[in-house]
Amino acid sequence: MATLCAIMLGAVPIGAIYLRGIGTSAEKDTPRGAAVQVVSSRTAPARATPSPAISGIEARAATDIPGDPMADRRAAELARISDAASPFLGYNPKLKSLHDRLRAEGRDEAWATRSEAMLAREYAAMAGIRGTDQMPHIHCGTTLCEVSGSLAFPESGIAMDSVQAPTFCEQMWGQGYRPMDQSFGPGKNGEQMFIGYFRREAPITMEGR
Repeated sequence: MATLCAIMLGAVPIGAIYLRGIGTSAEKDTPRGAAVQVVSSRTAPARATPSPAISGIEARAATDIPGDPMADRRAAELARISDAASPFLGYNPKLKSLHDRLRAEGRDEAWATRSEAMLAREYAAMAGIRGTDQMPHIHCGTTLCEVSGSLAFPESGIAMDSVQAPTFCEQMWGQGYRPMDQSFGPGKNGEQMFIGYFRREAPITMEGR
């Protein structure tokens, strides 16, 4: 296990984009059927009065139930991360596959909430992050968790070592989270950042490998 983790999460120079790891193919969404209005054949439908075109946002407000504020904030944050990490996604198809899959797979609320809390505790306790205000952003769906954060702070080198530590990798395996692709380097705005993924799996101990 230690050897496997060391290979997956090797040391990375902070000055350049670093791309390595294990990726999975994105899964296609299953299209949902569109609702069809049925008109009785007994009477002719009344001619509708033409109405001005409305935007998608206006249409949603007029026809949908009120949105979930938490879901809206999560979607906005994921969109911001996508934009910031766009250099990584352009150079690493495996990373982009994980990125796209997380955003398409929906959310298992119980598992995602529990996983986000666990990962937040683990990262908050890491050397280089512990005691700072540099907590990463953590988002989980149904099978994947995404962790991303800034490395534009004095302890970034220590934080990078902590994120890649084989002991941390082993600990995640043991809790049922397989470390996947992880990248480091300048984001869209030039600031150093990282982004990585964990896949939901059955727990595997060091002895089990």
